[in-house]
Amino acid sequence: MESEKEETVIKKEYFKNVSIFRFIFILAIALTHTKALLDYNIPVFNHIVKHIGYSHTAVELFFVISGFFLFYTTNFKQDFYTFIKHKFIRLMPVILFVWMIRYILSWMSVIEIPKYETIWGLFCLQNIGITLNYNTIGASWFVSCVIWVSCLFFYSYKNLKKEHFNILLAAAIVFCLAYLIHSPAIGTVFNYQIFINCGMLRAISCMGIGYFLWNIYNDKLIQIKNINLFKTILITGLEGYLIVFIVQNVLFRSMNYPNYLLLVLLFSVLFLLLLIKKGFISKLLENNFSVFLGKYAYSIMISHETLRDVFKNVVDIRFKDFIINYPVLYLVIIFLSYIVFGVLIYHFVEKPSTVFLKKRYEK
Repeated sequence: MESEKEETVIKKEYFKNVSIFRFIFILAIALTHTKALLDYNIPVFNHIVKHIGYSHTAVELFFVISGFFLFYTTNFKQDFYTFIKHKFIRLMPVILFVWMIRYILSWMSVIEIPKYETIWGLFCLQNIGITLNYNTIGASWFVSCVIWVSCLFFYSYKNLKKEHFNILLAAAIVFCLAYLIHSPAIGTVFNYQIFINCGMLRAISCMGIGYFLWNIYNDKLIQIKNINLFKTILITGLEGYLIVFIVQNVLFRSMNYPNYLLLVLLFSVLFLLLLIKKGFISKLLENNFSVFLGKYAYSIMISHETLRDVFKNVVDIRFKDFIINYPVLYLVIIFLSYIVFGVLIYHFVEKPSTVFLKKRYEK
């Protein structure tokens, strides 16, 4: 059983074309959170607010990507302690840095934060159902879910027979999706029926889908070699259609169908096409610029809400006339600020801290 599980991690390939979608999806998530700044009776703002109803679904697509790469990159020979230590080393420095900035801003009375709830965030426990809100950093609920669902999957996959793990996870995915699709609000991370945490259900279901995509890739798609021009053109057409459909609906919500699962499944198909790199579009996106954009996604995700709160409590009050007269320019400034702030945090916090902590605590 162990050899069966470990043989799939011998050869690793880097998928540059996936990275650019991390950047696109974080912009969609940031757009959802920026809605709080668009509380003006301005046509362009009203149009944006009306058409970003599915932007939160980008989180589900992030979970799918995380689920795939969890199994694609993990060495299951390592023990559980080493695995969880690696997760905290990779994900926590940026959270702690942004947490510090938010506390400084709160002391300056620029923003307000739930001070006592922060203790849960220090252990990444803010979204397993035992806290009262999202913690000091709203986006960190995603990290909490990724860490603990990853630990659950790692431990279960390592200690169960693969066929048992598969059937249990498939049943869990169906339950979580059924519950979420019929829950009051998929976009929230609240508890329902007291103990059923919506965010955890989102992570289990979509990271579970990522696991099965990993199986499909390893069992079938990795064996695909050269294909003829006709098949390449067909795959390229499908890639183009799926990219337009997903971006259009995640960023601009053009469809009225309320079941978000359609977007998740269609993205799963696109994701598999990106992995095999047989279409012209997936090959075109396989470049270092895609990686350049994608590597900043995590820092932008964790930090952008802090800037949003500064805009809300400072800029919106002091420069109201400018916002009303130049709403598009204001939006450009906001998103450029998100990106620049995230880039700075990546280079001065995320990257150096990860390198230092790996050398210090990982053998």
